[in-house]
Amino acid sequence: MSARPQLAAEGFAPEFGQRGELRQPVGETGRIHLDRWLPFLILNRSSEPANSIARRVAVNSPAYLIWSPQDDDSAERAFAAVAAAMKDHFGSVLVITVTDAGWDPPVEGSQQLPAFDVKLGASAGEGARSALDCLAEAVGKITVDLRQPNVEIVEPRLPPIDFEPPSLRIEHLSIAVPQIHRAGESTFYPQLTHDLSVAIGDALLQAACAFVTDSGIASPSHHRSLGRSAFLAAALDADKKLDRVARSFDFLLSVSPINGREAMERFFASGR
Repeated sequence: MSARPQLAAEGFAPEFGQRGELRQPVGETGRIHLDRWLPFLILNRSSEPANSIARRVAVNSPAYLIWSPQDDDSAERAFAAVAAAMKDHFGSVLVITVTDAGWDPPVEGSQQLPAFDVKLGASAGEGARSALDCLAEAVGKITVDLRQPNVEIVEPRLPPIDFEPPSLRIEHLSIAVPQIHRAGESTFYPQLTHDLSVAIGDALLQAACAFVTDSGIASPSHHRSLGRSAFLAAALDADKKLDRVARSFDFLLSVSPINGREAMERFFASGR
């Protein structure tokens, strides 16, 4: 590791839990969150987090670092410390930068829909390229408001902090999320906001799963197994409760008529 990341890491001491869980403030506005040990981290830097759909995508993920421009130095120190720990644990790390695409206010009275263009980029490593291919395919299948996006591969948008990929063996993926959910400067379509953020978040989990598999770190049974453990626990709990309900009565008997023969004879006798 070079001198600068070592110095940057000195100002931030991550307090990992037994499973690698971490939740600490970063500077005045930021936060780093790890649900558990995971070999990927989503970054989002925004000067208007309340209006940012990229911020929404980030905070719904199981591993993220979010901050505002005034906390760049603090974010760099936090990233250096946490990325080094992740690298020691897994050997390689995927950093996913999520940003908001540019947005222009609609012309008054115009019926033209905003462009649904998603720009993706990746570093040159095999793991990142595999993740990019998976992400491009997943994003291309997204349908929001009866529309599918146009996927464009561009140069990756590096985060404005020094993370020196060669020294930490970090691979990078980037995505610019189109703001098709905006109706005005501070007005949003709630359903579009929800659908787009959930779809992008799921596509990012698919990309992370491809990276994890291609890098030989693990072979997840499903990309959603990399999601937040609270969501997974809630799903398993609901499934167990449904199973108990189903086992408490004979479902097939309950939905099957018990007078089938009599009903058939009446039908043949009456013709209706």
